[in-house]
Amino acid sequence: MTEHPIGELFESYVMGAIGDLDREKLEAHVVGCGVCAAVLAKEARVELAMFAIAQRAERCPSCRRPCPGERCLACGAARLVRGYRTVGVLAQNPNGWVYVADAPDGKRVALKELVFRQIPDLETIDTFAREGRVLRQLDHPRIPRYIDSFADGEGAETRFYTAQSYVQGESLLDRLDMHRFTESEVRDIAQ
Repeated sequence: MTEHPIGELFESYVMGAIGDLDREKLEAHVVGCGVCAAVLAKEARVELAMFAIAQRAERCPSCRRPCPGERCLACGAARLVRGYRTVGVLAQNPNGWVYVADAPDGKRVALKELVFRQIPDLETIDTFAREGRVLRQLDHPRIPRYIDSFADGEGAETRFYTAQSYVQGESLLDRLDMHRFTESEVRDIAQ
């Protein structure tokens, strides 16, 4: 390679998107050319800086794409809502999500989000409020402790949230995939 390679070739090389033959020719040239070695070093520093920035960027808890806002534009998952910062998704269905989140006080919680396709009616709002009142009253070592409930947004963008203490472990559904329960075990779980 007698000419200096163009910048695009250096970028492809740094990103690993270059064929073996071109790679060998470029490497042979760079070894003997101080100008190209400097250009390649600069290109590598730029790529490393861009990679570091991408790694620090806030990511969607569901699809893991960069997510600078409160909600992912790609999949719709919440990243930040009322001081709760979501870090992962436990479950998702057509009506919402259940996230692992960090609460405003720093504690890890399970944050349930209910999503509506249209403006929630009074019955839906009352049902959500009633669920919050019931959860507040429950105090049992096998039921996650109620922490908070609130509505966020307006009109058709209204979403309801319930935060409960997060208990790490496998779900009953996961256990069913791995184990067939006896009648005695089912009774113990139900109790």
